[in-house]
Amino acid sequence: MFLAHWNESKQQAQSLQNHSENVACLMQENCFSLGLSSTGKLIGLLHDVGKANPIFQTYMLENQIEKKGKINHAAAGAQLLKEKIIDAEISNKEINPSINKLLFQLCSMAILGHHRGLMDVYDSRGESPFEKLLDFDKNKQVHEDFINELNCQEEIDELINEARIEISQIIKKINMLIKERPLLKKSSKEELIQLKYAESRFTLGLIERFLFSSLIDSDRLDAACFAEQKDLPLRENRLAIWEKLRLRLENALAEFSLKNPLQASEALKQIRNRISEACMNAGQWPYGIYCLQAITGSGKTLASLRLALHHACNYPETQHIIYVIPYLSILLQNAKSIKDVLHLDDRPDWILEHYSDYFNELMNDCDSESKQQDLEDYELHTERWDSPIIITSLVHFLNTFYSGRKKDLRRLHQLSNSVIIFDEIQSIPDSCISMFNSALNMLKHLTDVKVILCSATLPPLDQVKHPLQLSEYKNIDSGYFEDSKNIHRVSISNQAEPDSLFSAEEIADLTLTKQQERNNALTIMNTIAGAIRVYNGLKERIESIPENQRPLLILLTTNLCPDHKKSKIQELIQALNGKKPVLCVSTSLIEAGVDISFDVVLRACSGLDSLIQAAGRCNRHDHKKTGELIVFYSYEIDFMHNSAAKNTTVSQLIRRILCSRIVLEQFKKFPEQFDFNLLSDKALAMYYQNYYEQIQEQIDYPVSISEQRVTLYDLNAHCFCWTAKENLNSENWPMHQAFQTAGRYFKVIDDYSIGVLVPYKKGDELIEELNSGKIQFNPEAIRKLKRQAQNYTVNLSEAFIRRRKENFVYHEAVDLYYLKASCYNEEIGVTDFEAQSWMI
Repeated sequence: MFLAHWNESKQQAQSLQNHSENVACLMQENCFSLGLSSTGKLIGLLHDVGKANPIFQTYMLENQIEKKGKINHAAAGAQLLKEKIIDAEISNKEINPSINKLLFQLCSMAILGHHRGLMDVYDSRGESPFEKLLDFDKNKQVHEDFINELNCQEEIDELINEARIEISQIIKKINMLIKERPLLKKSSKEELIQLKYAESRFTLGLIERFLFSSLIDSDRLDAACFAEQKDLPLRENRLAIWEKLRLRLENALAEFSLKNPLQASEALKQIRNRISEACMNAGQWPYGIYCLQAITGSGKTLASLRLALHHACNYPETQHIIYVIPYLSILLQNAKSIKDVLHLDDRPDWILEHYSDYFNELMNDCDSESKQQDLEDYELHTERWDSPIIITSLVHFLNTFYSGRKKDLRRLHQLSNSVIIFDEIQSIPDSCISMFNSALNMLKHLTDVKVILCSATLPPLDQVKHPLQLSEYKNIDSGYFEDSKNIHRVSISNQAEPDSLFSAEEIADLTLTKQQERNNALTIMNTIAGAIRVYNGLKERIESIPENQRPLLILLTTNLCPDHKKSKIQELIQALNGKKPVLCVSTSLIEAGVDISFDVVLRACSGLDSLIQAAGRCNRHDHKKTGELIVFYSYEIDFMHNSAAKNTTVSQLIRRILCSRIVLEQFKKFPEQFDFNLLSDKALAMYYQNYYEQIQEQIDYPVSISEQRVTLYDLNAHCFCWTAKENLNSENWPMHQAFQTAGRYFKVIDDYSIGVLVPYKKGDELIEELNSGKIQFNPEAIRKLKRQAQNYTVNLSEAFIRRRKENFVYHEAVDLYYLKASCYNEEIGVTDFEAQSWMI
């Protein structure tokens, strides 16, 4: 008997037959929604053929640790498939060679990479790591021994024949995906052909990633069940869960208006009720990609949850409701709202919160053995995404498709049979737009998924080079623009004059004047340095006010560590709820989704979408007299121009400001074109049209590799940039992707920053622990400290750290920077803001 796993301490063995058959069954189940159940089963059955090699059996039984990772057992399964599929094609002329090659490549790539990760088919030298592994240490005797051990010759042949049919069907679905692609007016016929070809190849790459994800999860899950002597978990029917949660939500919504009679005006309540009803009805709609565009403060979080739960009850095969949210502040807020309204304290296993803050809370309390087990269980759930409700970040979602790490890709297959809700969809980084669109298009056409895009400033993602394929009846509620006209929550004072830049002193004066008129005021600046200068100006001005009348002054920037920022926001909310006089200066971090309301908001000119979001922080619940949004050009612009060449985030912001400037100037000349509303649908459409025209070269994720300018979209599609090399001499494989290289370069937020531990509350204790020398030779203690440090870390640019190196200490043994105590304070966080070159 060949072994797949051996537990030395327990003297227990799992046979290769048992493991192979278990993984095959799990793969069959995981790939069903994609229509590739036989293909998946074939991959699962053959993924460990190489373990039938006597060399591997000896290594395992004798526990030869020095050989760990050095014996390649993955190549044998791919080589066996090549015999069965490619070589068999020569003797059978009825087999379609293109289908055959695609079937072989999809299966073999997953098998070859199930320990090392997905590899490049072609690399930057035009060579093929894929082909090299296919030729590695061929041993037909191993193939024969495996087949004889499992007695699976006929099963393999049957699965291959069934898989060929599945691949034929998947090709038809991809062709339909391309056929339904929106036609862009500016694309020539030749450009359209190239774009369609790229998108079809890109989709094949996503299918490969799905199969790879399924194999990683199935293989690891069965190995874990053997190690823990547990039965394999069966996929559960979650209808009973969805019914119970839907009932809890409906009861909560019925009670909500009774408990909160003064929270919103009658007009806003009517809008919230209408949107909530529209979402409930949309729960009956078929799978697809839909838009929920609604004014700020209209209850999108609970309305979209209502949609998701009604969908899940109407479609019992639904496995997950996934919330994807771009900002930590909104994640924390929405997670609390969802847990409260669904009363999930009794069933914490029904919800997974996958973001840094939640993990840090676990890390801060994992000294006991039970807490340590909780932490390990949590880490497994974040790899698997197997909970009914998942709340996660945009970074984690995009990493699920495009990261080079197996732990990220492992959860990709869980996205099928799901409702996926994206909040603040306008926050997708420019570089990721094409890959984001293609990922959702694949989910729409090839798996059972309903996608909901939520925003008050919905971007036209269906009008870019690789467009998002929205469903035919895309709008869940069509009242957005009427609502924005009829709800007079905010009046707009446009003080943005191209030749008039407000100084920090002028902004501070205006902010204080408005606060004294209306009780509270929020000023939002574009940069950290700009915000701190206005804050300091206000601090000087309010010193002469008697202490019992002096407004609370708060600064919010990314110079505060997460725990510090959270504390400041809680203090701010308490003061506003208590009707106390408040002055707040912030960067854009306060804009999107934070449930907070001021009487007056002053906003340094930014993208028009940001101006609309800023307006959403003003008179949010429409229960006061009309709020005021003041838009102005800030002196920051001159400094930002100096930083733009070195920082893509700053250059993107300047582009957004210039596009807003076009709208602002046009509005001043012809306000009737915008229905006399600067934040109207026509203004937003003009802004996005100008902006997307400017970023067309950025949305495919351009990078420099080996002194060559390429895009990650191309590397994940046909890889023309490398396969066109003259020395290329290989099989004409249908997939050319450079998966490994693309994964290595993919980073959702490419800010070249370094996390620095700061001396705030527990951060101070962690610095003391670092300096004690107790942990430097203890890998587990180092890992724990670095996890705990995340909540007390500020991301700072490498250039800033180099310029102010005297303020930092680098702990080499732990590979961690920390900030000296004199450089961080309670008011502004990191104190040396001038050296940060006007970072956002």
